[in-house]
Amino acid sequence: METLVDRRVCYTGVGGRKPTRPHQTRNGLIDELASCLERGQELTSDRSRHGIRSALRSGPPILSCLLLACLLLTPQTLVGQALKDAREEPFHGTLGRAAAGGLGDSQGTSMNGNSARSTSMAEAAKTQIWTDLEIAELIEGLGSDSYARRLRSRERLMRAGLAAFEQLLEAKKHPDSEIAIVAGKLTLGNHVRWAKSYESADVQALLADFGDLGLEGRLKRLESLVELPAKESLAALLRIARYGDDELSRKAAIAIMDQAASSAQDRWTPNGETLYEKSEHGRLILDLMPDRDTRALRWLRLLATEWTDARTRPRRWSEMIEQDRQEVKHLGDALSRDLWRVLRLSAKRAVGNGDLEGAGQLVSSHLSMVPPQTREIRDLSYWCLDQGLASVVLDLQQMHGRIFSGSALLLYAAAEASVQLRDDDQVQQLVREARELFPLPPWVAPKPKSPVEEAELTPVSQSKELAARAHLSVGAGLADRGLFEWMEEEFRLVIDGLPNDSLYAAEARLQLAYVFGQLDRHAKVVALLEPLVERINKDDRFKHRIGYNRFPTANPSSQLAFHRGRLAEEQGRIEAAQDAYREALHHNSDNIDILIAMFHLDGNENWRREVNDLLRDEVARSLRFVQATAGADAHEKAKWLNHYAWLISNTKGDFERALEYSQQSLRVQPADWALMDTCARCHFALGQVEQAIQMQRRALRLAPHSAPLKRQLREFEAALALAPENVSG
Repeated sequence: METLVDRRVCYTGVGGRKPTRPHQTRNGLIDELASCLERGQELTSDRSRHGIRSALRSGPPILSCLLLACLLLTPQTLVGQALKDAREEPFHGTLGRAAAGGLGDSQGTSMNGNSARSTSMAEAAKTQIWTDLEIAELIEGLGSDSYARRLRSRERLMRAGLAAFEQLLEAKKHPDSEIAIVAGKLTLGNHVRWAKSYESADVQALLADFGDLGLEGRLKRLESLVELPAKESLAALLRIARYGDDELSRKAAIAIMDQAASSAQDRWTPNGETLYEKSEHGRLILDLMPDRDTRALRWLRLLATEWTDARTRPRRWSEMIEQDRQEVKHLGDALSRDLWRVLRLSAKRAVGNGDLEGAGQLVSSHLSMVPPQTREIRDLSYWCLDQGLASVVLDLQQMHGRIFSGSALLLYAAAEASVQLRDDDQVQQLVREARELFPLPPWVAPKPKSPVEEAELTPVSQSKELAARAHLSVGAGLADRGLFEWMEEEFRLVIDGLPNDSLYAAEARLQLAYVFGQLDRHAKVVALLEPLVERINKDDRFKHRIGYNRFPTANPSSQLAFHRGRLAEEQGRIEAAQDAYREALHHNSDNIDILIAMFHLDGNENWRREVNDLLRDEVARSLRFVQATAGADAHEKAKWLNHYAWLISNTKGDFERALEYSQQSLRVQPADWALMDTCARCHFALGQVEQAIQMQRRALRLAPHSAPLKRQLREFEAALALAPENVSG
């Protein structure tokens, strides 16, 4: 039977010093505390701070469990002082778990100090507590000559679970090979109950079958744990870092660092504070992490020191990483990647603390770790630019000059760094070099064609097609970086360098029109799409190639009409906007953004009736597809859940259901920033502005240069600033 007590053991090795059994008087203290709990009484003030501190230092885990429950019934001043004094020595597991996220009953609810909970805690004193001595005897029993004793010892060790874990780790080095082999099998985690009954339902669901999963499955669960609030998930992540195998332990430690690096954005509160109480969590790590010398635990101990001591500098991380690098040479690429991830997160925290110089020195001193490959160097360059470490990018360029000179995107990355450093001459030179990598001179139109020749596609040389593909790829990469001016120039090279009937020119127009649409530059979208739609309307063969072969979902005619409507709306031409929206919806009835625009457009009673009828029909259609895809492909299911949620949250209807559907879609695809954007809008529709901002910031972390995401966040923040409680006077 699993107890609520998280048993902490400090095993010194099989055959080593045996732990001292609890003093007889301590049993009396347990009885007294249990009796106090059963009566629901407060811990009296004559139980001195010294007594509390001594109990926390040297008492068995069950004593810590009972004492915590009493403290929850005790005046706050005594509780605070007792906990403050107790931090001088390690917490037992129960107190540590309470600091990480609260102690709960078997259903995962938190204790509130009432009599019923007190009784259940008192009953916990009657359950079995595994002592170090008992575990050591069971481990020795694994090598017994008696088969029955070996079997019984193994079964009891499996039942002990994490309470025996660290002693079993030491037993893997036991001179008896049979004991060492069995101990190794028992530490694989398959027999461990990773979920704890006092944890939240979400954590328990993620860890319920954790031991049965392979490494890939466990890593996916780690990703989901990181998305939960730190107060809810930290204890579980620490448990995995402490008890997982080497690689899993490293991944869990990195997950904690990742969660910490983004906590300021994720755990936002109205008064500007964060729920991620780093100093408290730092003490928790120092209290609960054993002194085993594993990389993951070393990383976490240094992270905890950083949280509890603001004087901890990136230099400490640099020294530890240098120490680990000497071992990486012999331990493979997986550890090298993890180590590089630790370095990045450490530098990111330094940037967050305002230590740009220290962060830059930390990364620059380990640039030799970066593989000399274009993709690896580009990823690091982008990361450094996002952190404000422009000088590191130029260091990379100096170190890998040949690779930079052969990659347009790397040259643009160096140009972006030069922009941050205000070196305009260098910016112009680098941009020019990037464009000249793939020459594409302007297209010179041939002599007028006959009607028959006009229907034929203009032939283009292979070299021009290769150059066009390169510029399209570079333009898309620049769009992802939010470098829209440079992006436009790359796409213009393709548009101006190829005939209008070229598929590459058509792709450039469509991609550029899409970005301009995201930026609300509707006049530019219209100018780009008009020549393309004109050619489509008079050439069925070209229309077929555009519509089915290369761009099956683009629908240029609908896009053109939609942006004509948006432009007319901006100019105050309401009737023209209505006609344009009707045409856009006629060409593409699946685009609900058209219907949303129609809903928000002013109009007479007939217009409102027309729009409401269209909206009612689309809502009904969406619900039918949601029900039809209940057991379908996960992507298709998430698509229609999101479809309904986005439509309702931007118009009218059942906002509660919209939020529910949006959250369901995120459970299917938890890392999709577009679904997060929808969820934020649903919160906003319900008046939950703070939750909307929190979710929108999560989406922006995944797509930091998205203009629509930024625009919606500004809308939410403006609404919060105008809320009555935030308006002074």
